[in-house]
Amino acid sequence: MAWTIIIGISLIGFAWLYTYSKKRYKYEMLSVSKKEYPFWRYLPLGLFVLDRLGGFFSEKPNYDLLQLYGKRAYAVRYRLFEGERITLALLLFFGTLLVVMCLNIKSLTVKDVSEIEKSEFGEGDSYYHYFYELEVEDKKNKEHAITYEPFTIVVPEKSPTKLQIKDELDKIIHELPELILQNNLSLQHVNQPLFLPIMLSEKVAIRWESSNDKLLLNNGEIRYNNLNKEGETVTLKATIDCYGEKKLVQYTINLYKKSLSTEIKKQQLAERIKELLSKQALSNVKNNKVILPQSFSDYDAVAKWYDGEKKVGSLSIILIGLCISYIFFLLKRYELKTSVKKREEELLRAFPGCINKFALLMNAGLTFGRAWEKITKDYLRIKERSGESILLYEEMLMTLEDLKKGVSELKAYESFGHRCKIPEILRFTAIIMQNIKKGSHLLIGAMQQQSKEAMSMREDLARKKGEKASTKLVLPMGIMFMAILIIVITPAIITLKF
Repeated sequence: MAWTIIIGISLIGFAWLYTYSKKRYKYEMLSVSKKEYPFWRYLPLGLFVLDRLGGFFSEKPNYDLLQLYGKRAYAVRYRLFEGERITLALLLFFGTLLVVMCLNIKSLTVKDVSEIEKSEFGEGDSYYHYFYELEVEDKKNKEHAITYEPFTIVVPEKSPTKLQIKDELDKIIHELPELILQNNLSLQHVNQPLFLPIMLSEKVAIRWESSNDKLLLNNGEIRYNNLNKEGETVTLKATIDCYGEKKLVQYTINLYKKSLSTEIKKQQLAERIKELLSKQALSNVKNNKVILPQSFSDYDAVAKWYDGEKKVGSLSIILIGLCISYIFFLLKRYELKTSVKKREEELLRAFPGCINKFALLMNAGLTFGRAWEKITKDYLRIKERSGESILLYEEMLMTLEDLKKGVSELKAYESFGHRCKIPEILRFTAIIMQNIKKGSHLLIGAMQQQSKEAMSMREDLARKKGEKASTKLVLPMGIMFMAILIIVITPAIITLKF
């Protein structure tokens, strides 16, 4: 009940927080791309937490985001990225709480059970799947334990009269003393409960009678609180009924005290419950209704029965959900690094062709600035026809816009290199900046040389990807080889057998 209340309050707080943050960040969400941020509906939650814990998330700059989106959009993108990570973690955690809440609510619908009915003869056995709550107290050690255990009760139909073979009585009388000892060494020194079965089989019933039920109960349980330290002697009578054939035997038993731990009490009580509700024991019940055991005074224990599992491992489920939330929180950063790697690969694919165009145009007599402008305009015309955008040329367009706005050439080309941030493009921009600062007639030659190196690099990249693809084909090819081998060998094996 306590967990249900705590989790319920947490979920209500989560719902309120979602409603409040959605209203607060309503206008900010209008500019968020729904395609880029799949959880945009719940993004206000993460932004609210980020604003409250901003210092925790702004210790170091995120260079991957800076490389992906540049300095202009970095602040906005960083805020949305961290907000999305927090949102994903919150949704997973509170989703876990919702699952736990449902399980706890289900446990509240469990009904108490005190009795069950036997079916009429001929209808077969009745099966009841119950759970019992066992509350055990140890007054000496001041221990208190509650456990929930599943239990299946097989209630037999009303049984007919059972037959007994007379010559089996001697055999039963001979084996009975060893059977009832249980964990005791002998009947002369008994300090643990005796096993006193009321049914040995469908044909044999036994009625037990203790000469002093204050010390030894008819079911074999010992009342340790009433025993002297020196021990007590009790006579135990057994009336063996073999369908009309009865015989009385008696045993002299010396009882001694033994201090039982809570764990041993629980084990013995569990065994006792199984014995009391076994099929053989219930067959001897004359009433149509079976009263389930609820009190064990000699153990200071109480058992409660339910028609469903009442105990829900709330804490363990919450901890698992918390771990999963943290894992997904970290996976967002891995996803970001993957995006950066894909971006670098895309830039490398387009760079050889781009620098080759620069070499051709400058060799034809155009200046570097005019060549840059022509390449970007040609790209815009191709983009209008095909609708395909290339990241490298998009970065070049941004640089061209900077130049038109009055940004110096050195600053514009330097920003271009920092945005792309791969060694080949950084070297390319370094050559350009050196030419602007000092001037050089060797710029065309440097472009041609770098064009050759870029093409060689592109070929190496393609070869590496081909090698990776061939490695991935090893497993399917191995499976195909095994299948072919089986097809070829099977007929030969069958022929050899004949």
